[in-house]
Amino acid sequence: MTSTSERSDSLILYVNGHKIVEKSIDPRLTLSTYLRSHLGLSGTKVACGEGGCGACTVMISTWNGHTVSHKSVNACLIPLVSMHLCAITTVEGIGSTRTKLHEVQKRLADAHGSQCGFCTPGFVMSMYSLLRNKAVPDMEDISTYFQGNLCRCTGYRPILEAYKTFTDTKFGEGNNYKRITTGKCPCKVNEEEPTDIRSNVLKCDPTQEAIFPSELKEMHPPKSRKYIGPDLIWYVPLNLKELFNIKKSYPDARIINGNTEVGIEVKFKISKVHVMIQTTQVNDLHNIEINDNFLQIGASCSLSKIEELCDHLIESEKHSKMQIIKEIKFMLQVFAGKQIRNVATLGGNISTGSPISDLLPILLSTSSILRVGSATYGLRDVTLDSKFFLGYRKNMLKNEEIIINVLIPFESQNEYFKTYKISKRIEDDIAIAKVAFGGIGPYTKLLNQTNSFLQGKPWNESTFELAMNRLLDETNIPMGSPGGMERYRQSLVLSLFYKSFLDINTERSGKVTSQYKEKEFKSIQLYDFSLSQGKNSVQGTIQKPKKHISADLHTTGEAKYVDDYNKTENEIFCVFVYSRMSNALIKSIEYSEAVNSPGVLGFISSKDIPKESNLFCVSLLKDELIFADTKVNCYGQIIGAILADTREHAKDGASKVQVDYEKLDPILTIEDAIESSSFFPLPHSKLQAGDPSNIFESCDHIIEGKVQTGAQEHFYLETQCGLIVPTETGILAHSSTQNPTETQQCIAKMLNIPMNQVNVSVKRLGGGFGGKETRSIPFTLAAAWAAVQYRKPKDSAVKQICPQILHFADSGGPQVMMIVENYIERVGDTLNMSPESIREINMYQEGDVTYYGQELENCSLRRCWQECEALSQFSERRRSVDEFNLGNKWRKRGLSMIPTKYGIAFGLPHLNQAGSLIHVYKDGSILASHGGVEMGQGLHIKIAQIISTVLEVPLSIISICNTMTDKVPNTSATAASVGSDLNGMAIKAACEEINKRLAPIVDSYPKASWNEIITLAYESSISLSCTGFYSTPDLGMNWKEGKGRPFNYFTYGVGCSVVEVDLLTGMHCLLKTDIVMDLGESLNPAIDIGQVEGAFVQGYGLYTMEQLLHTPDGELITKGPSNYKIPGFKDIPKEFNVSLLRGSKNSRAVYSSKAVGEPPLFLAASVYFAIKDALKYARKENNEDIIFNLEIPATSERIRLASNDWIISKIPPLSLSSSGNKPWSIQVYLFFSLSPSL
Repeated sequence: MTSTSERSDSLILYVNGHKIVEKSIDPRLTLSTYLRSHLGLSGTKVACGEGGCGACTVMISTWNGHTVSHKSVNACLIPLVSMHLCAITTVEGIGSTRTKLHEVQKRLADAHGSQCGFCTPGFVMSMYSLLRNKAVPDMEDISTYFQGNLCRCTGYRPILEAYKTFTDTKFGEGNNYKRITTGKCPCKVNEEEPTDIRSNVLKCDPTQEAIFPSELKEMHPPKSRKYIGPDLIWYVPLNLKELFNIKKSYPDARIINGNTEVGIEVKFKISKVHVMIQTTQVNDLHNIEINDNFLQIGASCSLSKIEELCDHLIESEKHSKMQIIKEIKFMLQVFAGKQIRNVATLGGNISTGSPISDLLPILLSTSSILRVGSATYGLRDVTLDSKFFLGYRKNMLKNEEIIINVLIPFESQNEYFKTYKISKRIEDDIAIAKVAFGGIGPYTKLLNQTNSFLQGKPWNESTFELAMNRLLDETNIPMGSPGGMERYRQSLVLSLFYKSFLDINTERSGKVTSQYKEKEFKSIQLYDFSLSQGKNSVQGTIQKPKKHISADLHTTGEAKYVDDYNKTENEIFCVFVYSRMSNALIKSIEYSEAVNSPGVLGFISSKDIPKESNLFCVSLLKDELIFADTKVNCYGQIIGAILADTREHAKDGASKVQVDYEKLDPILTIEDAIESSSFFPLPHSKLQAGDPSNIFESCDHIIEGKVQTGAQEHFYLETQCGLIVPTETGILAHSSTQNPTETQQCIAKMLNIPMNQVNVSVKRLGGGFGGKETRSIPFTLAAAWAAVQYRKPKDSAVKQICPQILHFADSGGPQVMMIVENYIERVGDTLNMSPESIREINMYQEGDVTYYGQELENCSLRRCWQECEALSQFSERRRSVDEFNLGNKWRKRGLSMIPTKYGIAFGLPHLNQAGSLIHVYKDGSILASHGGVEMGQGLHIKIAQIISTVLEVPLSIISICNTMTDKVPNTSATAASVGSDLNGMAIKAACEEINKRLAPIVDSYPKASWNEIITLAYESSISLSCTGFYSTPDLGMNWKEGKGRPFNYFTYGVGCSVVEVDLLTGMHCLLKTDIVMDLGESLNPAIDIGQVEGAFVQGYGLYTMEQLLHTPDGELITKGPSNYKIPGFKDIPKEFNVSLLRGSKNSRAVYSSKAVGEPPLFLAASVYFAIKDALKYARKENNEDIIFNLEIPATSERIRLASNDWIISKIPPLSLSSSGNKPWSIQVYLFFSLSPSL
């Protein structure tokens, strides 16, 4: 499409203070790819690739001729060619462990603010960008800058605590950041790691701040530029004339500023765009003017700039008419993340025409004016009204026309203006519906009939009632409409109109509008440093709050993950071809176009692998395929793989593979499976205690009901990734897996080689949660097969479209326990007793025997319950909730307290084993290896603490190497929360053996130092290398009798939560959560509290927010952060308190500790039941039955419809038969319980 004689302009930029000149660059190259692949700056992570998670955040600095501006951006979306004359700062550019950590990095590490560490550089750079703009921020600033950052591990609390130290809030004001200790501690906290990080913080070092290069200032203003790629031309005009002429030559060219929309289209929807025009240098598109009637904003003004303008106007009070400005400000605060707002523009938001746009409803309802222009048609004004949009993402502008600026009118006297946004997450989410109205059709819609009716009418009850009926007629949303939630969206039209009626009436009366009061975040973490006296008392680093062993590496971006490894020569990339059918026969695969594409080396499928090698086993049955053979069983199943010289070429090739299917009926739901008799054979499918039939005959009450619980996406930010390197002795596999030995065994079986020729190495994972226990294996196997065939390294870094629904972290426990707790609640409702009283009556206690015959030892559940009851002030809180609900019609609060008892062990007894290897070198330093995988849970630091305690040496001389199958063989997966138990005991055994060997020397030289002892041992020919092994004793289950000891012990905990529900919208606010966990004598209280908080927030997502939706054909709809919402900063409890039970013992685990990873997750059920508690108040007022079904997750849609008030009653339930449509989406339930009797 371009002449070979045309040449691209040079690209000049600075990265971390270093000048770079690129003379030839592909315009499709993103900044993140350039930083990582070309410059080797792997601290900038890539997770979602769509600007939704913040892992790729960097700071961009520019000079506008007067000042330097600094802004955080998503490097995964920013085109490199748009960075001309910019200075880019990455996490590597502000500090490192080799030089000096920046305070932003140090404080986060010291506050235990990282776990897996994959998201950490993004948080660091967001905070760094904030500090470069505001030296002393407040918590609102921090909240704003973190809107675009997600974390799956920590639960956010320690990140907030770390960065609150940069604010001017004095210690103790509005926040309880402290660790309360009780009793006298014989082992005082290490002075190097104070429990309050405020006592050891330093001011930011100005010498570490990047200085904007003077050369870039001298090159201002820039010239117009053009960059030419293989199939894309990128223009950068400087004025309207140039812009109009380019658009005239290329009418289909796309206007680009932040690439937040087009970039996603090109990347994920495989849209083809051949000409792009960057308008950031056109000054006429950045002008802002204010007069008495209008606010005029240039179309290329960023949303952040508009937000700052609104702040300035509101604070300066230069204009008396501020209602619309305030509403624009409000909407921008919940519009995407800060990184997106920094580059997204007003013109882009309008021209995109999204039906769920945040700003279009405001612009349409105010009849804002667009000033547009082109070379052919000149300038004209276009009113944003009901005629502007012609259809889905189509408007009345001519193809050549460009939006120059937007004129927003101010409100008239006695005119009121209200905007509302309802979404799945409080911030950085797409809208479901808004008043005036987006989200109810294919484009933002003005309701002309209702507007005409309202003209000239008095604002009173009568007008409101009549208008509601017209709204209902005008906003009919038929079943099967895109976006689903048809009845809910229709209800929001009425509810938000009613809310505006109430708010405006309140405002007219001079009262304060009822809204959630934003409380400053509070937290207390309680644990007891005092150690038990007697046999189990230990000295050393055990039971002290030590930070994660890689914390500093996380915050500096130096921590390496598989995709960060230095690229090797002749590396080949492998990208998979996935099934686009959920249940179908494969008729043919056409890949000739793909293999003839640039850079593509080949295509592999089941036809290239012997049938036996294509099978692998990850559980009891060898029934999984690497590549689908003749049939696909689910959407997203791997069919084949494209091999290419670059990842981009591999992706392009994979998109060209065509698969011809013969479609079969999909089997998606449990009902489908029952109807089709599609079952897995289960060898142990029944456990029975007592005689249920006889007992039911004597019951006073028989209760029937249904409980359905959904699945949960793991949402680890590091996607599945593997690097296979052929060696002279076999295969070296770097894999992001929780299960190195299983991966090793599967590779060996597939290649028909012994396991000793396969070495699997795992340094760390960027999150796992069970999703990398087995699902990592097929990716690694496919890459290994390709590597053997080509004898080159294969990098299979791929985005997983998780086709299988499998357990998140907890093997289905949270779903099953939720079913049981619903039983408990129903019993309470039936007997007119509180659920808490029913739970307490039936609570396990010491000496009880479970239904499978295991006697409970050291059962602390009632102690946890009592302490949580006191910590939460439950009785007082219940009275407060009752009082609040009596005084509020449309807001209700709810309260619930939930216990958990979690059995610790693998289900198969032989998996409860672990090995270790320890080397002590002549200089006294120690290198250890064990079979556990570090994935953020702090396993390595706990292992180091055990070594330090047993050998009585400082942590500083201990290193933990990669988890490798050639160091410790036959390891079990790091799962079931037993990583510390098994590997901790194994490493303890190895250390004790070392001590045993050193004992004669220690006895002979009692005053010798550690180094002296090691030197003497070496000179005495004593082996200083040792293996350790541990196997959990006394485990087993007799499935025929249904009796046994399947668990080593139990972890107990109790959680209490208070919520406030907005009944008109279904949204809720989590006001307070108190948790008491029995973790025995915690190996590392800081790490364990982080695990409790993180698990709780994950569970909160499971029960209230995270909804996996599929099309009726089985395609997953909720892919990535734009469609699948995990909790963000604003979603966590406003007050979040965690206490570790004091004085608990556990003789069955290392140093009397207990497992922590999975057990706390279920405590988030307290939020779900608190929501139900609030709804019961509302339903009782509405004369509705308080016994009702609230499906899981309890989304805002389900909460709103469950209130069943008079507004909901206006909208009859919709049915498919009435519309003739398929449902837009279905939720596949992971667990389904029908209770015929209880």
